[in-house]
Amino acid sequence: MGIEAPGKIIDVGGRGLHVLELGSGPVPVVFEAGIAASSLSWQLVQRPVSGFARTLSYDRAGFGWSEPAPASATALDAALDLERMLNATVGTREIVLVGHSFGGLITRIFQQRCPDRVAGMVLVDPVIRAEWKGMSDERKAML
Repeated sequence: MGIEAPGKIIDVGGRGLHVLELGSGPVPVVFEAGIAASSLSWQLVQRPVSGFARTLSYDRAGFGWSEPAPASATALDAALDLERMLNATVGTREIVLVGHSFGGLITRIFQQRCPDRVAGMVLVDPVIRAEWKGMSDERKAML
């Protein structure tokens, strides 16, 4: 993007991910965007929530201000990046996850991997794993 990043770039496994942190509070609220969206898609939600909580939105690898993904870019890869980003920003404390669409799938994978770290989840129109199994060539092309 030609516009300066509104947050900061953090090192996650040798590459940079863009993270926008706003507000303060004991339990961070972490926003996970839909499949082709960036941290900007949460701007109208993150700002009001940051009035009473620490909030984080970020750009997954290859989106927004973040560096490209390595060879693979699966939902599991994204969940691992989410875990690395959280380790670098909030440590291992409990969080509340908010995921939209494909972001809901990523947050559920993270929750299954790290159940003790998730204090709560909000899923907004989440995708279902079954939707991603055995996709037709037409659906793959759409993605």
